[in-house]
Parts: sequence; C-alpha cells; structure tokens
Amino acid sequence: MMDVRGEPLLDIDDLRVQFQVGSGFGAKKVVKAVDGVSLSLHSGQTLGLVGESGCGKSTLLRALFGLSPVAGGKITVAGKDVTHAGRRERRMLSNHMQMVFQDPYSALDPRMTVHEIVAEPLRVAGRYNSREVEELLDRVGVSAEMSTRRPSEFSGGQRQRVGIARALALRPRVLILDEPVSALDVSIQAQVLNLLGDLQQEFGLAYLFVSHDLSVVRHIADEIAVMYLGRIVERGAADAVFRGPEHPYTRSLLASAPIADPTRSRQRPPRTLAGEPPDAANPPSGCAFRSRCPQAQDRCAEQLPQLRESDPGHSRACFFPEIPIRAAAS
Repeated sequence: MMDVRGEPLLDIDDLRVQFQVGSGFGAKKVVKAVDGVSLSLHSGQTLGLVGESGCGKSTLLRALFGLSPVAGGKITVAGKDVTHAGRRERRMLSNHMQMVFQDPYSALDPRMTVHEIVAEPLRVAGRYNSREVEELLDRVGVSAEMSTRRPSEFSGGQRQRVGIARALALRPRVLILDEPVSALDVSIQAQVLNLLGDLQQEFGLAYLFVSHDLSVVRHIADEIAVMYLGRIVERGAADAVFRGPEHPYTRSLLASAPIADPTRSRQRPPRTLAGEPPDAANPPSGCAFRSRCPQAQDRCAEQLPQLRESDPGHSRACFFPEIPIRAAAS
C-alpha cells in the first residue's frame, strides 16, 4: 500500500467516550468505552484496528460520526476539528469521510435500484450526474446493464461493491471500513480486498479497517492498532506486529488465530487467551488485561501501563513485554 506522509487526513487525539450504566435508585457506574485513544491516518495508508467484541471499536466509530457523545479529546478530519460538530458541519464531513458497513444485506435500501443508491448522496449534495454514477459502478465491477436492478438481485459480494461505490460517490479521502468482508465467503473476501487495494492506489484513499479477523487485517493493513477494553495496547507496522508482538494480548490473539496451512488444518490452535473480558463497568485496577494475563505481576495491579515506543514505530502498553507468553490451562 502507498503511504504518503504529511498532515493526517484523520487524527484522533486522546479520545474518550463514557457511558453511565445502572437503573433505579442505585449508584450509576461509568463505563469508559473509549479511554484515551490516539490514532492518525494518512493518505494512502491502511490502519487495521483489531480486538475482541466489546473492546470499544464500534463505539470509536460511532464517535467519529457524531453518534456517540465525546467526553474528551479531539477528532480532526482533513484539518478540521469535528469533535463536537453540529448537523451542518457533519454534512460537510461526508465530503471527506464515509463508512462501508459490515452487512451488505442490510446496508442498502431494498426499494431502490443500485443506480439510485449510489446517486442518492450526490443528489443530496446537488451534484448528481448520471454518467458519473455509471462510471463509479463500473469501477467497482457492476456493469451498466445491472444498474437498474435492486439489491435483492445481487450476491453478497456484489452488494458490498455497490456499498463501496456509494461510499465513494462524494469522493471522500477517508473510508471507515467496519468488518467489510466478514459476511462474505472467503473467495469473495479476496476479490473485495483486492478491489479496495486498487481503489486506494487510484484515489489515494486512507482506510481505517476494523476487523476481528487477523488474517484479513494482515492482508490489507500497513499498520496495526490492537484495542482492549477501550485502550490501545499495541501499535506498529503490520509486519513488525505480526512478526514480533510485544503485548501478551496481541500474542494471545495471534496464537489463537487459525493458520492457513493445509498440513495443520485439523490441529486446534493453542488456547493462550483465558477467560472472558472483564466487566467494563468494573474493570480491574492497573492493567485491564492482568486478570487474563499469564505473566501478570504485582505492579500490573498497581499501575496502568502507558503506550510507549519500544522500537521506532512500534509501541506497547505493557510492563513486562520481554517475558515469553505461556499457554493458559484448558
């Protein structure tokens, strides 16, 4: 992937999103769904954001589009502060940043033709051009004769192509990709990922690629950010993170991922990630991962490890990254 450095197209600085939980007359607890996350994204770059369900990925995405209230920090898109942007500013934001959703079956209006679906944002912006819509559909692999059909007449992969075309209609520079291939067959996943790579090269797009599938992230991402219970616990170049993960959570995720090797297809991956994530409303003291970490020590309960650089461009939030991880007991 191309990576042209300069001013970030998307800059997230110390972002915090909190919710109060509890009902009745009892004391309410604060859930730190996103707790001091900082990320930046440049033209031509793909940043993979990974983590288990409940780690805060979806809340982060909602905050980017103003759907979750921001308790602290700053969100900058194309040089403009949109942290607390109003409705009018959010409309302007759509010219710079768009979303490709996880489920192509529910993301498209079944009553509209695919031409109408892609044309809708252009009509709202007063920039509709029929030829431009047809060219965009052709660019993602949907021919002109198919443009009068409705989503129900398309396969999952084709629908996701339509979703990508719609996201590109306003020519944004940033695409937020929320599990964009998780609902597709493996062979179709590869086709859509290759399409995304081609479009990125052609338009200089920046991608924030959110996924739980490490094999997919490894295929497309330049950099990886690993999220656990609202915080980034490791970040670095994709090759460095996959080759030498330093946080025990990252190593656990990688050890638990299926290996694409037919000679080992019947082997069960080692279980290195014990237990379930802790209650976000009542997290452990110190390092939130310590309750599941096989190498946790007293310091981990007393202090919160900060994200610190170990090598140029590679950071981790762990006091004891040098200790080899041990498999958890079954």
